[in-house]
Amino acid sequence: MVGLLKTILFLIAFYYISKFILRIWIRNKIQQHLNKHGEEIYDNHIQNANKQKGKVTIQTNSSKSKKSSNEEYADYEEIKD
Repeated sequence: MVGLLKTILFLIAFYYISKFILRIWIRNKIQQHLNKHGEEIYDNHIQNANKQKGKVTIQTNSSKSKKSSNEEYADYEEIKD
């Protein structure tokens, strides 16, 4: 009976200690991320706020490879039995 009580108390203590440590660790990781990317996020927010309403802009990624022009489109034909 004493062993069961010790185990239960150990599990409860482990739960609360790990919860406390994880809360501090996650808060620290979020703060590091905001310090690293915060200025970029702020600049994007300001840039979006300054856009004219109703104006559509499309940003493309120039690193994507473009399809070659010699590719052909093949029509799909349904075959009935």
